[in-house]
Amino acid sequence: MSSQRAGALSSQLVGVDAQTNLIINLTGPIAVTRPLGRREHITTVRFYADDPGSALRT
Repeated sequence: MSSQRAGALSSQLVGVDAQTNLIINLTGPIAVTRPLGRREHITTVRFYADDPGSALRT
């Protein structure tokens, strides 16, 4: 597992069964709309990426 910190977020790269799980920890909550329309505030985003390095560069 490796960890990176970039500005307003920190992230962790976790190898799982030949896939990479990215965990983005935000420094503060953001408002999002869930798929069925419900609004919610989140502080963590988790997703899978084939190229996690590219996913974190922007």
